[in-house]
Amino acid sequence: MLFEAGVAILVLGIFLLLLAAALYAGGRGGEGEAKGAAVLFIGPIPIAFGNDRGLLSISVLLALAMLVLLVLGWVMTT
Repeated sequence: MLFEAGVAILVLGIFLLLLAAALYAGGRGGEGEAKGAAVLFIGPIPIAFGNDRGLLSISVLLALAMLVLLVLGWVMTT
């Protein structure tokens, strides 16, 4: 059951990437400012980067929430 859930999440992620690319290609280009942020975990060390402070804060909070869920899942299975 867990395997099927993982595959479903993977398929959903690929679908969302394709949808975002299609929406981006269909929109008007050259207007506005691009904003982005990401958090990369290398082992236990998080590296955050981006050009918008608000998006960076949201990215860090989401990354910490995912880390907590990962640790809880690991603790509950051992």
